[in-house]
Amino acid sequence: MMKYLAIISIFLGTVSAQEFTPAAVLENVRAHYSHMSDLSALFTQNVKMKFKKTGQSATGAVKIKKGNKYRLETDQQTIVTDGVTIWMYNPRTKQVLRDAYRQNRVQFSPDKFLLGLPKEFTALSLEKDSNDIILSLQPAKTSTTSSMMTTLRVWISPDSWMFHSIEITDKNATVTRFDLTEIRFNKGIADNTFTFDITPEMKVVDMQSLK
Repeated sequence: MMKYLAIISIFLGTVSAQEFTPAAVLENVRAHYSHMSDLSALFTQNVKMKFKKTGQSATGAVKIKKGNKYRLETDQQTIVTDGVTIWMYNPRTKQVLRDAYRQNRVQFSPDKFLLGLPKEFTALSLEKDSNDIILSLQPAKTSTTSSMMTTLRVWISPDSWMFHSIEITDKNATVTRFDLTEIRFNKGIADNTFTFDITPEMKVVDMQSLK
């Protein structure tokens, strides 16, 4: 009896997911993430360019807090912002680029994508993949935040309305995918996580002074 109930439950869940419209899925995701104050996760990034046979990959960790605060760390670089200043550190050269934080300055901004998907994106279509809903979105034509993007795909769990994978395609046909694991919400990440400590051996380049 329990076996049949489980089969029925899976079937109903599949039907329910298929009945969602793209706009409804996006609304549910944004409603879910509206209750999040901070987030931490591990990630794998894969980049494929149109005219290259091999791609680039990196792994790292990201921490985010509402208020345009995030810290993204890989072996190649660390990017930190407290919403006022942004630091970009290269551990190989020991160089730190320091600048004023500006919204919309980068194509992929963790604080926007991981705390509820950018508002300037609208839902296009959805499909089912295993246990996930894959939602395709596009930026508004007047959007300055994502002027280089053509499409955005997000892998969403219909049980929790959380997404664990993001795929971005830009105007150069470059595809960047982020796969997230060990996602944790609302753990009270301290504000000092989003400042960068400069040590004596680091060379600091103040980008503001060069403008």
